[in-house]
Amino acid sequence: MYSLFEQEKIVKTEMIFTLLNAMNLKKVVLIQYAQNKNSELIPIFIDMQNEIVQFYDTKKELQMFHFKQIKHCSIIN
Repeated sequence: MYSLFEQEKIVKTEMIFTLLNAMNLKKVVLIQYAQNKNSELIPIFIDMQNEIVQFYDTKKELQMFHFKQIKHCSIIN
């Protein structure tokens, strides 16, 4: 059984790998964030030092999320 800290670290690592794969494959990800809202976004940049991800939405507008804001992400396209 993992501690809560270890579980959070594993989830964050999986999220980062998913985002990196989506960036490399030029795929769209489904992001679940605050209050169970969902968005389909295209990851374009990951700032590991500040733990921020930049995305383009479907209207090509820039959006930014802090790692802690993202509850779940998966490649959908």
